Amino acid sequence: MDTHQIAIFVQAVRGGSLSEAARRLRLTPAAASRGLASLEAELGIRLAHRSTRSFALTTSGEAFLVHAESILQAAQAAREGLTRGKTPVAGVIRVGAPIPLAQRVIVPLLPALLAKHPKLQVDLQVTDAYVDVVRSGLDVGLRIGALADSDLVAVRLAPSPRILCAAPSYLARRGRPTRIAELLHHDCLVRSGATGWTFEAEGRQQTIPVTGRLTSNSHLPLRRACVEGLGIAIFASWDASEDLEAGRLVQLALDAEPISNVSLWAVYPSRTLIPKKVRVFVDAVREAIGRER
Repeated sequence: MDTHQIAIFVQAVRGGSLSEAARRLRLTPAAASRGLASLEAELGIRLAHRSTRSFALTTSGEAFLVHAESILQAAQAAREGLTRGKTPVAGVIRVGAPIPLAQRVIVPLLPALLAKHPKLQVDLQVTDAYVDVVRSGLDVGLRIGALADSDLVAVRLAPSPRILCAAPSYLARRGRPTRIAELLHHDCLVRSGATGWTFEAEGRQQTIPVTGRLTSNSHLPLRRACVEGLGIAIFASWDASEDLEAGRLVQLALDAEPISNVSLWAVYPSRTLIPKKVRVFVDAVREAIGRER
C-alpha cells in the first residue's frame, strides 16, 4: 500500500477537499485525484464522495481513516528510527500561533533556527482567533490560556504570567494606582467582550470591573495604545518585557496580582508521533520563552 496515496486521503479529510490536500502536499489537483483513485482501486472500496469543493467520507472511509493515520505514523516513526542522527532536520512545518506570540517570540527566533537547519521551512499562520489544528493542516498549534478539554495532545511549554502595565506618560497624567479598587477610576485597555479583570491576594480572588475609551478584539491596537499612554493594560510578562526594558512601559504593583493560571501550550494533531522537525521547532519556542520571562 502506497503511503503517498494514503497521505493524500488523510490530508483531504483534514482539509475538507482534494484541492486542499493537493495544496498541502504540493501536488497538482489532478495528481491528488489520481492518487486517491489508485488507493480506492487497490482497496476495492470507495473512501469518499467528492466534488470540486467537498469531501464526504463513506462508512468504509471512516473505518479506514483510523488505519490510514496509524500507517502514516508508523512509517514516519520507522524513517526517524533508521535515520536518527544521520539526516538533517528538513521539510515544511506548518505552525499556528496567536499574534503576540508570533511577533514577540516566533519571528525573532526564526533567523537562528533556519540558519541551523538550512533544509527546514516554516509556514506560519497567525491569528487571534481559535484555529482547528486538524482541519487547518497544522503540524503544531501554539495556544495561550487555560486549555479546554480536547482529543488533541497538548504539552505545556511554560507558564505565561500576566502583569499590569502603563506608559510613563499615562502615569504622569493620571497618577499611579496602588490598589486594584483604583482601577475603577482609570482608563483601561480591554479586549472586546471583557467586563473585568480578576486578581488574587492571599488566596482570595476578586474581579474588578474595568472600562476605558478603547476596546479591541485584537492585541495589536491595545499594545500600541498602552505604549502611547492611552491607558492601563494587562499583558503576558514575556510580551511586555521589551517595552519594560526600554522604559516605554512600567509594571504596576498593586495590592493583588492578576490571575496567572495561564500557560503556553503546544497542541499536536497526533497522539502517537511528533516529527523531528516539529520537536526542534517547539524546543526553540520553549527556549525563547524561557529567556523572555
